Amino acid sequence: MKENSEFKPQDLWINFRDLFLYVLLRWRSILVVALAGAVLLCGVKYLKDFMDYKNDAGTAVVDESELDVDAKAHVALAVGYRGIYEKHATYNANALYMKIDADAVPTWNLSYLIAGEDSYAVASLYRKHLSSQNLYEGLTGQLEQKNDEYLSAYLAELVSFSLDYESNDAPSEKVFLDIKVVAPTQELCEQVTELMRESMNSLLDEVAAATGTHTSKLVYDHYAVRLTESVRTFQQNSLRAQDNALKDLEEAEGQLTAAEKEYLNQLTDGENTAPAAPPSVRKKYMVLGFLLGGVLMVAWYALRYIFCGRVLSESDVALRYGIHVFGSLASDKKRFFIDRWLLNWLQDKSAQLPLMQRQIALVAKAAESRAVYLIGCGGAADRLPDLAKELQTLDISLQMGDGPLTSDEGVAGMAAADAVLLVKQIGVSTHKDIIRELALAQQLGQTVLGVILLK
Repeated sequence: MKENSEFKPQDLWINFRDLFLYVLLRWRSILVVALAGAVLLCGVKYLKDFMDYKNDAGTAVVDESELDVDAKAHVALAVGYRGIYEKHATYNANALYMKIDADAVPTWNLSYLIAGEDSYAVASLYRKHLSSQNLYEGLTGQLEQKNDEYLSAYLAELVSFSLDYESNDAPSEKVFLDIKVVAPTQELCEQVTELMRESMNSLLDEVAAATGTHTSKLVYDHYAVRLTESVRTFQQNSLRAQDNALKDLEEAEGQLTAAEKEYLNQLTDGENTAPAAPPSVRKKYMVLGFLLGGVLMVAWYALRYIFCGRVLSESDVALRYGIHVFGSLASDKKRFFIDRWLLNWLQDKSAQLPLMQRQIALVAKAAESRAVYLIGCGGAADRLPDLAKELQTLDISLQMGDGPLTSDEGVAGMAAADAVLLVKQIGVSTHKDIIRELALAQQLGQTVLGVILLK
């Protein structure tokens, strides 16, 4: 369907000055809700602190002297089982070996040929150096869990060693030192393997000084991804040990009396744990509740402004419909001083009434109008006392009445005129009514002189 009206409204129109004024004029309800938020949040926090304090005060502290020898033994047993369980749980959760996929294990094999006098002792000394946890501390800074105090130990267990020699009874001139590196990822496997190569080279002089002249030569260097049952078996055994430790712990704790359980909790949670503080009014939560309540209401009124659909300012009308706004007339309504200050700061300044009435008369004459119909609202006649006289001096008649959307008299009065002047109340008149009145004036072929706004 073709749109006949040239006055096309915009779906959403945001004037930030109008938005600020719309929200700030509702400062009373914003303040009330902000105060309610402060009281509510502070009250909830106070109630929680009170319950914690009450529970803490109601908890009986068990002194060690109140327990006999058997009770202390029961508690000591539970403490021991808890330590064993936590040790297994920590290892299974953090150890690099437990993160390896047993079906696809990145594996690197190195084999060094150690030749010289008493080569078995030489190879054994190399193995001791390469097994030291201190050797792996240089790699810890490159890993995500670098702050783990056991990380160097987790790295060390990724490397295994074996010696292949002719006989353990007689001295052997040649011994193979086999090094096997496994890791969760190929990247880590490469890093650890490179550390092994560098360490073997750097240890040559130190080991030679301790054992005598010998040679160390890398004779095998191979990488592959393999299914390794030994890794799977180790992981399963470690998880099974954790489950068994948990069962032992639950069984030991299940046999404790109420006093023994309370004493166990004191030992494990810490004897010097500070008791809950007495409840008090927290200023921090009061301020936070005040801010949350205020922000919530500001957001609510900002949303209401977007969809309010009412006339709020001169620019609101002029930019929406492209019609002339003669100005705004001041209201004699008494307001609170804060409201007056906000209106003086953000609202359109009031027009000079005599000048406005003269402008209307001249615009009507320029439009060659002979009869002007003023679509008024409450108090329009009293706010424009000399408009009829101004128009009469130019042989233009003026009739004031209701809008054509509210009464038959308004329709008849508008049809009898050849020009229309709209009077709208800020914050009361709706854009929907303006659109319909402008469309009707266009269909009747009438000139729209402009709009007057009442504050």
